[in-house]
Order: sequence, then C-alpha cells, then structure tokens
Amino acid sequence: MCISVPGNPVPKGRPRSYRRGNTLGLYTPKETKDYETLIKFFAYPEMRGRGLLSGPINLQLNLHFSIPSSWTRKKHNEALSLIERPTVKPDIDNVLKAWGDALNGVVWEDDKQIVEVMVRKFYSKDPKAMAIISQIVISDEE
Repeated sequence: MCISVPGNPVPKGRPRSYRRGNTLGLYTPKETKDYETLIKFFAYPEMRGRGLLSGPINLQLNLHFSIPSSWTRKKHNEALSLIERPTVKPDIDNVLKAWGDALNGVVWEDDKQIVEVMVRKFYSKDPKAMAIISQIVISDEE
C-alpha cells in the first residue's frame, strides 16, 4: 500500500504543558495535530474495504522537501540529481513518529507492529511524504 501526502513533511512536536489554575496538563502542538490529520485524510481512501493490518509491518518513508529558493541553479540541479541531500531539520525520527502515531487505528492497530523501517530524505520540486507499507508474512514452508 502506498500513501502520499503533499507538502513538506512535518515532525512530531514535543508535547507542551499548560496550567489552568491548579491544573497542569499537556497538549499536542497544532502543527503536529494538523499534519497527523492530513496523513489520516490521505490514508483512509487507501484503506477502503480493508481491515487494519495485524502482525509485523515494514514501513518505507520517503520524505521530499522543497529546494530552498535562495540556492543557485547549480546547487538546485545537484539537489534534483541527488548529489545534494537534506541534512537539516526536521530529524527523520520525528517525522517517522508523526506517521506512526497518525496511522494508529487507521492502517495498523498500533505502531509497535512496525518491525522494519527505512526513512530517506530528498529534495524535490514536488514536496511530499510517501509511505510504502507492507505486512510481513512469515511462512512455515522452506
């Protein structure tokens, strides 16, 4: 199954705390909530007619980021030909966390089922995040 979400990938933000009188609490930042909602929006059509995946899961996540407009034509071309790769924020593990949490109860029961992961960052004219998800089938036959 393949799920593609347009726009620059967004990392999972750290929970923020608040105080109302004597009550302390935590909340998820709006940008994180919005991105997780967007992931779900594009995942639901892929799941139409399917049940949640059970058992071990392989997740490949390709993150395509916008090329900075300030870059020279040469550097821009290097980015498109994969000579130049994003080594700036966001960290891939934080984007992975956003995807894992967003797809809980949508694609899989819980992101603890993910046992294999590959995450890659690229520059692109078409920023997006693309997840390729497969269930790992273990066969008794050899």
